[in-house]
Amino acid sequence: MKVNILLLRHGKVNGPAALYGHTNVLVEPKLDNQTTTALASKTLHLSKIVSSPLSRCSNLAKQLSCELGITPSIN
Repeated sequence: MKVNILLLRHGKVNGPAALYGHTNVLVEPKLDNQTTTALASKTLHLSKIVSSPLSRCSNLAKQLSCELGITPSIN
């Protein structure tokens, strides 16, 4: 069985350039909207979305999951 994995990194965060680690800094909502729109317009056959619980990651995962009708796994 062939499995494809799509890795997606969150967009630029709101704040100065830094290594944020486990802090819960947010991404500009406009960037998440643009990313979701771009990905939803592609023919992606996603069966699962897995995300970090940090807001900068999980917000995009939840938005994309809603658009694609997939329940996200937030770990």
